[in-house]
Amino acid sequence: MINRIEDALGYKLLNRSNKGVFPTDMGLVVLKYSENIILNYEKMLDEMESIDKKMDTVRINATWSLVNYSLPCILYRVKRKYPNHKYELISSSNDNTLRDIQNDICDLGFINGSVNDPSLNIHRIGLRRLFLYLPSTTTFLTRLILKTS
Repeated sequence: MINRIEDALGYKLLNRSNKGVFPTDMGLVVLKYSENIILNYEKMLDEMESIDKKMDTVRINATWSLVNYSLPCILYRVKRKYPNHKYELISSSNDNTLRDIQNDICDLGFINGSVNDPSLNIHRIGLRRLFLYLPSTTTFLTRLILKTS
């Protein structure tokens, strides 16, 4: 499989020796982008399944504690109001959450602290430094957040 990718790209991606296998400089570049490619592929499959089942999936990135404790309680009420949506919680660091929002991998994200990015809709939540981030093009989620806030 790797040999086929190397042939298709025209670069050697791995150095193979009796001491092990290590990525080349080009291999590191492929590795850097492969995570986003895989995440986008998975999102594509989810979206296709949602269309097939007539159910929209909302992917939410947040810190581990929010994903495991706070958000499930909130989503319980949201699901009752919006039953035709499926909600997927993803535990992620602040940096990965912002990356996933900017790359359209998740639909919204919660992070601790603020970021100045005009391409994002930002909503402060509560008294602590917790912020909700979503792409500025999002319409359904913006209405949902403003109605439930």
